[in-house]
Amino acid sequence: MLQLKIRDIYHNKTLFNALILLASNSLTFTFAIVSGYLVSSSLGPSEFGIYSLITFYILILQNITDFGLNINGVKYVLRNPEKSKKIITNILIIKYGIFLFSLPVLSVVIFFLHNIFHEWLNSSNSSGKNILFLPLFILASLNVLMLSTKSTIDIIQQAKHRNIPRVISDVSGNFIKVIIFIGIYIFTSRSIGLFIVGINATALYMLLSDFILCKDFEFSLKEVDKTLIRNLIKLTKYTAALMIINYMLGEVNKVIVFVTNGDYATGLYSPAQKIFTSLAIVPNTIMIPVYTEFAKKNRNFKYKNKLIILFLVISISITIFTLVFTKQILLVTSGNQYIESTNTLKIVSLSFPFLFLNHLFGYSLIAKNKERNYLYISLVSLLVNIVLGIVLSYRYAQNGAAISLIITEMFVTVSLIINDKELDG
Repeated sequence: MLQLKIRDIYHNKTLFNALILLASNSLTFTFAIVSGYLVSSSLGPSEFGIYSLITFYILILQNITDFGLNINGVKYVLRNPEKSKKIITNILIIKYGIFLFSLPVLSVVIFFLHNIFHEWLNSSNSSGKNILFLPLFILASLNVLMLSTKSTIDIIQQAKHRNIPRVISDVSGNFIKVIIFIGIYIFTSRSIGLFIVGINATALYMLLSDFILCKDFEFSLKEVDKTLIRNLIKLTKYTAALMIINYMLGEVNKVIVFVTNGDYATGLYSPAQKIFTSLAIVPNTIMIPVYTEFAKKNRNFKYKNKLIILFLVISISITIFTLVFTKQILLVTSGNQYIESTNTLKIVSLSFPFLFLNHLFGYSLIAKNKERNYLYISLVSLLVNIVLGIVLSYRYAQNGAAISLIITEMFVTVSLIINDKELDG
């Protein structure tokens, strides 16, 4: 009965797009688990710790480069369809400019964290491969350029409700990545660099397939407009900051574990973190298609309580399942080298209900045009997580980082609920 009532908020096109998105995310999640297993079991905890940190920094660079323009770009194209070519051109110019500025800045930060600060803390578990970290990061940054271009092409498809070409590109791309990783696993020495080359090859395929499938994409340097560029940056700055901070909030503990305990502990923390991040697909998939209706005040109260119940039922069930079958989950997703991560995953699983509720109340604030409130909550939460993470992980290694994650997610949930109630009241 609850399922039927929730489905009532979908219009036909919305429901179709939701089902397409759900199917795509389910397949992508499955392929991500397989490729993640191939990498983690091939590299072992120490090298997998380094690999996880590289992907962390790459996704930070990705979020900075995209600058919230993917979300807002759809809105701008919908409101000005006759200017879609001009909007897309200037979005790409902004992204490329931000990338060229951010890459050297982030490289300096990485050098400091992984050499100077790490050595100053005198961690005893480092494998001594920090000198290779920066070149590997720069190699992986090519992935950002390709996927940022692809996501800009996807703006056109989203604005016109053409999700099938995007789904084909994403799903087939992730399938190809699995095939490439299997080849690396069977036929090569299984180095970090080879897996990064595989990621770049996948991104190139996905970009080219988008070019082929999206016939409406147009780009022209003649359409560059400095005024439009300034307006786009001004309008998206809060969304960009929110996306970057929220990503860091969920992933920064990997860096904290590294600088306090080294790459081996980071590798032991990464499987639990990977599962935590992957699970965010579930509430996100539910919330994206209901967002438009959720934003209407007359429907906000009607469905929020039912969504809370639904999210709690799903998340608590996943938590119980994880607590009961922790070792089996680690064996399937990462391999037998990560059995030491059992307690870490059990601790992290206690944060799942908060993860789900944070998506619900976060979307609620965004629907009420209160992104700034959400941004402040996320920023304070990030600072809390960093302080707690350093203190707890320095003493309890990866388990300390997991405890820090639970406390931070709980803090975010309480803060979002208080802000949401104030706005409703």
